[in-house]
Amino acid sequence: MKVRLKEDISRDMLNKYLINEYVGFYYIKKNKIYTVLDYGANSFRLINEQGDFGDFSVLFFDIIDNSINKNWVISFSQYNENRPEETEVLTYIKPIELENFSYEDLYNEKPESVNTFLKYISKYNIQMVANLAYAPSHRKEYYDELLEEIDKREKL
Repeated sequence: MKVRLKEDISRDMLNKYLINEYVGFYYIKKNKIYTVLDYGANSFRLINEQGDFGDFSVLFFDIIDNSINKNWVISFSQYNENRPEETEVLTYIKPIELENFSYEDLYNEKPESVNTFLKYISKYNIQMVANLAYAPSHRKEYYDELLEEIDKREKL
């Protein structure tokens, strides 16, 4: 699935929704097409221009290509940021390669999650691995290997 930031976002719309929106929204470029990593009823997960990932309201995007790979699955998680003792069930549609994947573990640079995510985004050429903001420096050899793999594919 591919999306692009809407051209006609009003100041009122921004003020109303950005209160709860991830700050990374300010690093989404107009006229650039982004690959959706996963999505729920109200949000798309994207990698922004800062090289970070986040959930962004569907209200701010036009869908450019609504095709979904047949290997995508429905995933459920329980989460309530403000009240951990209360949970709500969140439903996402995501690639099977990321079915048991945790973005929290990626953010905390857990090697297994970093490897899983880097393999996925390099497989589908979603983002140059070297540009990721949360890429831990101790994994440089792995990034170099992935970049070589991408270069080989581009030469074919």
